[in-house]
Amino acid sequence: MADKDASGKPEERARRASRRTRQNLAVATITLLVPIAVALVLLAEAEAGLVRVAFFSLHLAEPRGALAVGFALGFTLAATVALARFVAERRASASLVCLPPAFLAAITLAASIAWMPDPLASAPDLSLGDRARAAAFALTTRASLEGAGLLVASISLGIAALSLRPGRVTASINKDNRPLAALIVATLSLPAAALVARLLGKDDLGRDAVGSWIAALPAGMGLVAVVLGASRTNRGDGYAATRLLAAACAGIGGVLLASLAPAMGEVIALSTPGAPLPALGRAARDLRRTTVELAATGAIFALPIVLTTLVAMPPRGLTGALSRARPTLLVTFLLALAPALFVLPTNAALRHIESLVADQTRLTTNPGVSLADPSLPPGTLVVDLASPFPTELPPTTPAQIVLGFQFSPARWEHGVPVRFDGLDDSSYDLLLKGRYFSTPLRITLPDPRFGTRIAVPAIPLAPPLLGPAEPIEPPTPHAPPPGFLDIDASLDEFVLKWRIRDIVTTLRRAPREAAAGNVRHPVLAAVVADLWKDHGAHHDPQDRTRDRAMIRLSPDTRLEEARGVIASILSVERTMQTRNGETRSVPVFDVTVAEPLKPRARATLSPPDAQASDTVTLEEAEEARVSGNLTREDVDVGLAVLHAEIRDCYRIEFDKRPGEPIDLNLQFRVGADGFVGDVKLISPPGETSFGACVKDSVWRLPFPERETGISSIRQRLRLTPKPPAEDTEAPERSPESLYYGSEP
Repeated sequence: MADKDASGKPEERARRASRRTRQNLAVATITLLVPIAVALVLLAEAEAGLVRVAFFSLHLAEPRGALAVGFALGFTLAATVALARFVAERRASASLVCLPPAFLAAITLAASIAWMPDPLASAPDLSLGDRARAAAFALTTRASLEGAGLLVASISLGIAALSLRPGRVTASINKDNRPLAALIVATLSLPAAALVARLLGKDDLGRDAVGSWIAALPAGMGLVAVVLGASRTNRGDGYAATRLLAAACAGIGGVLLASLAPAMGEVIALSTPGAPLPALGRAARDLRRTTVELAATGAIFALPIVLTTLVAMPPRGLTGALSRARPTLLVTFLLALAPALFVLPTNAALRHIESLVADQTRLTTNPGVSLADPSLPPGTLVVDLASPFPTELPPTTPAQIVLGFQFSPARWEHGVPVRFDGLDDSSYDLLLKGRYFSTPLRITLPDPRFGTRIAVPAIPLAPPLLGPAEPIEPPTPHAPPPGFLDIDASLDEFVLKWRIRDIVTTLRRAPREAAAGNVRHPVLAAVVADLWKDHGAHHDPQDRTRDRAMIRLSPDTRLEEARGVIASILSVERTMQTRNGETRSVPVFDVTVAEPLKPRARATLSPPDAQASDTVTLEEAEEARVSGNLTREDVDVGLAVLHAEIRDCYRIEFDKRPGEPIDLNLQFRVGADGFVGDVKLISPPGETSFGACVKDSVWRLPFPERETGISSIRQRLRLTPKPPAEDTEAPERSPESLYYGSEP
């Protein structure tokens, strides 16, 4: 059929062609800008879209996977452009352009269906939490691959639809109103779909579904091709309808990708390193409820493409399109099935993750209670350790687990539970040996048809410390040295000290009174809260670092008693803002449990030694400088002891190097507990036996306790040997009298 616009003079035909070109460009520009404008408007309301797709849908943990996706993207686009040129030059069927994306989409979706939901199912000895994280990582990789495949398919289809030279086959717009009607439908349907999502209370879903500029661009390409190829052409209605279906594939692919992008992003966020296991379970449960809604939202946003295609369909074009566009229909069918093919295996994997997290939570929240596990063979017992506090004091130190007398002791290590095989219906004694507070258990298999898991309650005990070691925190420039709370719970009363390095700035005591309820020691909790308010360094909700507390307990402390003390300290909480903006209550202290320190011996002023006082001269170069709340009497008593100790140290040194004077310059600080710390020997320099003796003497100086405050003392001394006295003649004594000690 000839084109009616081909008649007339050349000048008239040129004017009509110019007018058609301008109109076609106007329609193409407006139609392309419609989805982009909607996306930008929705992007202004929330930080979604480009970042979500770029960092979620294309996020791959392995560089080799990212390289493979990039190679597939480039190969597919190159093949699509080459095939489009072949179709345009050889006048081949337009539906051939859909073959590369169809192949890619089929492979991606088939891989997603065949993916294992639990890659560690063959290793049931591992903890349920490790298996849940592995399943989440497998789901993450699958979502990444599926997102990349759908993105490649939709973008390549959009480029293919535009590369078919739609201007050559477009009729005069001023004689055919179908392109204008399609443009109106496309303009109104996208905002209408967003409005429907908002009316349904799914404004976040509507914002995420259209809020991706990358995903909306292929949809815009498809709409442009639909409008430009809507009219009848010289090649008939079937050719135009075929072109419409090919272009609709791009639009449907882009919209479905936009709707699935937030689901893929949330799936990828499941396996974030360091995420707590309860947060993983909650995220899996919430995402499972959301995936169906996301798929429904994708269908809502695919309706504009379908309506635009139907409005622009030429008369008697559908029959010819169905016969010509079988590959196109295949791609459309695969992309239409993408939500279902994504949702069904994803929900199955999410339910599996939920089940693993729930079982692990039951084990850790109820340590000492056995749980039947169908994944284990009958007569098998898997033993792990769990802290009575799910988020605090995780067991990491190796230990031995003893099960009755029938089995050999097994070594437990962090992340590697212990397995015993061949158990029957008898009862067994389970004992934990190691640096842990624990209690013996007596267990019986709850169901003989399955294996059993049990988590032994255990609180780790740090290795013995020789001094008041401080929990290490990262140093902050231009900030005071961080302090920590030292609680001695091994005495008849609780002794609480706020330390900065080895200096106690505040000393408080609390009676050891127990009460009913979750907080066994409410007075202790109140004193801890007061000390944190006055001395804690991390109060801001946006500060995700907690202060440190060292709890000192005797190794023979019963588990319940240790648990009560630790729970009372952890009951003091503050507000913390998580990385995703949520606010939750957390304990103010990150606690460590250690053995009590050995008592520090205090030096006393002994009677003057005649030899030391006669052979050593000690002079004060200047009066001692004292700052703080120590009284002068307390300082004088301490310095008197110090001078006597230093004379003894010098006498030992004088025996080695006779006749050498020593100038001594030292400073130290006295804490609220009366003990000395931060000792600095300015002179004599270097590490010598005399300097070590002086420092040890300063460490043992006696000072009285005070509730708060630090005192600083600086002392400068000069020690010189006295010349020996003249010899006097002594009476002779017989060897016998010397031996028996008798008088002459």
